[in-house]
Amino acid sequence: MKVLVADDDPSIRLLVKTMVQELGHEVIVAAGGVEAWDQLSASPANVVVIDWLMPDLDGLELCRRIRARVSPEYTYVILLTALDARSHYLAAIEAGVDDFLSKPFDPDLMAARLQVAEDRRGPAPPRSLARAEKGLLQRVHSYSRITLQTLIHSES
Repeated sequence: MKVLVADDDPSIRLLVKTMVQELGHEVIVAAGGVEAWDQLSASPANVVVIDWLMPDLDGLELCRRIRARVSPEYTYVILLTALDARSHYLAAIEAGVDDFLSKPFDPDLMAARLQVAEDRRGPAPPRSLARAEKGLLQRVHSYSRITLQTLIHSES
């Protein structure tokens, strides 16, 4: 598979690049979100491993751009993050992230995530399906907020 690794930290970028290459994948690297977007626009990748917090274009915005573009092949997005609050995960899922790896990450987990991405390779889902999934996610998020508000008010 062709894997794009985007992280503004050179040591993380080198570590992920080396791990992914050792697993037998073709790797391209980007030092930030804008560079990653430019590379994806020129030559799509099967998987994108991106840092959440990058100065020029963060991982969530990059993921939104990937999901908004028209492409015959699905791009699997793995988000690297030190953020672990529930609200962060919900925001990432809303943006279209497929999977997460918390920093510092385990090489075996990286291998497992890439295997999942390989297993799911194929054509991009129809745009109408993507819109339906987003609508479902918004309803689930709304339901979670209502449930939380109900719990808060019942404890008062």
